[in-house]
Amino acid sequence: MHLDVKPANIMVRRDDNSAILIDFGLSKHYDATSGEATSTTPVGVSHGFAPMEQYQDGGVRSFAPETDIYSLGATLYFLVTGETPPPSVDIAERGLDMPVGLAQSISNAILCSMHYWRKDRPHSISEFMALLDGTMTPALINTGKPNMRAKSTSSEDTRYNNTKGVDPNEKSTKRRIRLWWLCLAVLAIIGVGLLFTKQDNTISADATSVAPTAEDSSDIVIDDYEPTGPLAPGNEMWYTTSDDKQLEEVVFSDANVVAHTYSDGMGVIRFDHEVTCFHGYMLGAHRITSITLPESLTTISGFGGLNITNIALPKGVTTIEEGAFIDCTSLKSISIPNKVTTIEDQVFNCCSSLESVTIPNSVTTIGDRAFGNCSSLDSISIPRSVTTIGVMAFAGCSSLRSVTIPRGVTTIRDKAFAECFNLESITIPSSVESIGDHVFGGCCNLREFKGEYATADGRGLVMRDTLIRVAAAGLERYVVPKSVKVIDIGALWGCDSLQEVQLHDDVTHIGEAAFCACDKLTSITIPNSVTMIGSAAFYGCKALSTVMIGSGVTTIGDQAFMCCIALKEVTIPACVNMIGNRAFYITGLDSIYCEATTPPTLGGEVFYTGLDGFKGNIYVPTEAVEAYKKADGWKEYADYIVAHDF
Repeated sequence: MHLDVKPANIMVRRDDNSAILIDFGLSKHYDATSGEATSTTPVGVSHGFAPMEQYQDGGVRSFAPETDIYSLGATLYFLVTGETPPPSVDIAERGLDMPVGLAQSISNAILCSMHYWRKDRPHSISEFMALLDGTMTPALINTGKPNMRAKSTSSEDTRYNNTKGVDPNEKSTKRRIRLWWLCLAVLAIIGVGLLFTKQDNTISADATSVAPTAEDSSDIVIDDYEPTGPLAPGNEMWYTTSDDKQLEEVVFSDANVVAHTYSDGMGVIRFDHEVTCFHGYMLGAHRITSITLPESLTTISGFGGLNITNIALPKGVTTIEEGAFIDCTSLKSISIPNKVTTIEDQVFNCCSSLESVTIPNSVTTIGDRAFGNCSSLDSISIPRSVTTIGVMAFAGCSSLRSVTIPRGVTTIRDKAFAECFNLESITIPSSVESIGDHVFGGCCNLREFKGEYATADGRGLVMRDTLIRVAAAGLERYVVPKSVKVIDIGALWGCDSLQEVQLHDDVTHIGEAAFCACDKLTSITIPNSVTMIGSAAFYGCKALSTVMIGSGVTTIGDQAFMCCIALKEVTIPACVNMIGNRAFYITGLDSIYCEATTPPTLGGEVFYTGLDGFKGNIYVPTEAVEAYKKADGWKEYADYIVAHDF
């Protein structure tokens, strides 16, 4: 993705007049499989040419051609008007002025490409070109709804009108110049098209939910939904406003306003037929404090930024679209009808006053940032039907204290609970198969992280390297979930409050730096199922005084216990055949018990106890003393090898 398409970054070659896209300083590369960014270039914006997602943290983390397509549409707008487009947030609020007499196909290409929501823009260069040449209409882009309201411009105020004193010849010349630039823009668009590849960013989750048990009794399951209070008829919308003024203009996508009355603080808007979809535009809507929608509605979007404190959703609603209630900072509570299956991306993002949400058991997916920055939300009941929790779904919910993920969830995506500063405990069920990066990043009060049982097929869960790392500040006790087979690289690195770890008998691998710098960890029992202790696995655990290494371990990696200064003695079981370089570089270590009759291979200078090298005792089986003294690597410790009856 280029991420900075604008007129200033399109140059024209003198020799063939071809348009060339330049300046890839903000461009990002993406993994072809996951669609996640692989480059660390800065995120920047060119006002007027950048869509809203480029202003948001993580907004361009995933591959989406629609972001650059917005900028192409904005560039085309500049070429036909000579003006920089308004910022994307202003367009979402007030629409976009289009010149009179512009070909409908060009207008369609601009308006659709500059839609606020990515899903309503062209999804590829071929779609953009089809709009531009008139072979596709806006209704075919997504779900058959209009994408953006073009503000009408009367002949009296357009700059193309001759009554303003513009010479006809001058007007004709300007049009020819703009047409020439438009041709160049099309060439640039085709060139940019070569940058894009098709990417499927959909989430699939085909796991089946587990039947409820007594353990799940705390879950709230809503079997039916009935909105409270009276509902507006199918052809009416009711509202109240904060300053006793009616809305200036209301546009529904599939109906026309035939009457609009306001009295005694109540507004009633009547449409020419029953309304089923609201993709609306309401001028002056920031004054709304409550709104009652037509009972016929099935699809809702476009309430972002309203000053509503409550809203009655009709029970027939099946779709609440992306960002439907984004930035409704006064909204305190809402119940979601039980026909909704997906809480789309950013539906309630930045609803900072939201205190309670009822999620029905029809919902299977909680989208990216669905409840992001809902800082007043102190509890949430996730129904058993949910299988996927999206990227940053609850990030910034700083009042959340505990979360129980229901059985049935298979995927928890990146940063799902990041910066939930007051989150103290989290329970992960056995059904979870994938946990993304930084899921609990910044959860500085997290005290307990636990899981349930192994998956039925025995595959288990591999912990990602950053699962706990950033959340480490407050974690005191860690009970490894039964589904976890591998404690991966750096999984609990830097948990400087961690005092207790319980590893179960199915863990097979402790990865590199898994418990590195866990300063308060005093003891560890490594079960017999573990075969590998990775490099620096316990490096710098300065309070670690007791280590029990299981009888299944064959390899102890480089620096595995280096700088564990409280460790005075250690027993290396007979199964160990490889000890890495500086694995026991520990000041004060004075007793090492090696149970193997065949000396393990040493990966370098393994033992060290002070400035003068190793000064302790190495106890080996009596019958193996000579073998140890003659073995490579062990010779330099010959003076410290002592016979011992194991």
